[in-house]
Amino acid sequence: LPSDNRNSPPFAKQFENLIGRWEMKNKDGGALKIQWRMRGIGRILIENFTFFNEKGEEGNSGINATGIDPASGQITMWSIGKNGFRRSGGWDFISDNVTGQREGNNRLIRKLEDDNTITAYWQSKKNGEYTGENGKYTLKRVLETE
Repeated sequence: LPSDNRNSPPFAKQFENLIGRWEMKNKDGGALKIQWRMRGIGRILIENFTFFNEKGEEGNSGINATGIDPASGQITMWSIGKNGFRRSGGWDFISDNVTGQREGNNRLIRKLEDDNTITAYWQSKKNGEYTGENGKYTLKRVLETE
């Protein structure tokens, strides 16, 4: 069995509030479904996301895997999608309840409003700083039924 310290990587606590299933439905009938879970003996955060159109048909989807990059020692995100597997970004921990998921010159801000609500929006990097609140939406936790 692995030692206890292998089950508690230094970044796991920062993602604790995201773990579970989340959903957003827009006024046009489209939806976004996300599931976050820890894998790899608690050393990798896996994010599965799927967008659905107004007819309920699956659209863009993919998987993001976050862990410690062995080459740099930094928290890094890799993406798996229709174009294969690639290093895609990282994370900013803005406060206890706000994360920034960096991808290129964009950053997805997620603010945990309460245990069951996340407000999310995109920012763009201009002159070295992220600004804006583009495409704002609200995710609601999907409570598991037994």
